[in-house]
Amino acid sequence: SHTEDAPRAVAYLERAAASSARGYAHSEAATTLREALHHAERLPQDERERRVTDLSLRLVASLYFLGRMDESEELLAGLGARIDAAFDPSLACRYQFWTGHTASHLGKPDTAERSARAAIELAEHLDDPAALGRARYIRVRQGWWTGAFSDGVSEGRKAIPLLEAAGEAWWLGHCHFFVAHSLYSMGRFDEALEEAARGGAIGDAIADPRLKSWAAWAQGLYEAARGNAQIAVEACRLGLDLSPDAPNTAWALGAHGFARREKGDLPGAIADLKHSIEIAETTKHPGILGRFLGWLAEAQRRAGNFDDARAAAGRSGEIAQSMGCRWIAALALRTTGRVALDEGDLDLARRLLGEARAG
Repeated sequence: SHTEDAPRAVAYLERAAASSARGYAHSEAATTLREALHHAERLPQDERERRVTDLSLRLVASLYFLGRMDESEELLAGLGARIDAAFDPSLACRYQFWTGHTASHLGKPDTAERSARAAIELAEHLDDPAALGRARYIRVRQGWWTGAFSDGVSEGRKAIPLLEAAGEAWWLGHCHFFVAHSLYSMGRFDEALEEAARGGAIGDAIADPRLKSWAAWAQGLYEAARGNAQIAVEACRLGLDLSPDAPNTAWALGAHGFARREKGDLPGAIADLKHSIEIAETTKHPGILGRFLGWLAEAQRRAGNFDDARAAAGRSGEIAQSMGCRWIAALALRTTGRVALDEGDLDLARRLLGEARAG
């Protein structure tokens, strides 16, 4: 990092960052990539744009694991001109993928879909199955978040063989998990558990802690939803213990809180869900924030904390509406309607529950 030989500095710093990222040391990777970017700005002009763009996209990947989505969005916004200058369809495809992936996490469905479509077109032009599988993965995610569960499963059936053929194990595992989420949301619990187990098997095969963590807490979430609370709590606990990064820890904590709620441990559930919400606020992920606020609202209702339940449900609904998640908004309305029913206001309960059903 102290040499004046810019090409050599970039090459070695890039390798060091890649090594850190493989070990989930993404804070170190991000620092090293920023040093590499400093040197890349001194490269010859015919190489500079391509190398700066490549390193920036690697930095976006590490920022994702650090939960710094707003930084990723800002960095990507500044890359547009360099993408045009680089004249490299492969870089443009990666740029569109990370733009869509980041937008999906930030609750911006229109941008996510637009960038996913652009990435798909570029990947097809390049005849790159790995890039095409990753681009379709964005649509798998969005199928779940927007409540288009059948579409999410359908997109997953297209993405999975592409990622398998290309050897993209990490993205393949996450694709299985979001297909599982859509199946779970349709009440197809056995199929959801099978999909999650496939993702977990990939995690075991490549010794990836995040995939192993996700498989565990996803199993817990699905088992809790169908009434197997003790199994669910244990699986979520394992997922929490294995988690290597803050965004995944938020998921694991939220699922653990949901499982504890279904087991009847309301104080524990409320504590877990509040903690998961704190992490989601820090990592700027409105989708899981709205989801966990909805779970917290129902836990507060069951605990008899009606004002707290209404407040959490109201905030959950607002977030969900802002990002097009009608089903999360409907669940928030359902809890508010149940609060009204608990308080004996039958007219209000009937109206709110009717709105929830219509949503």
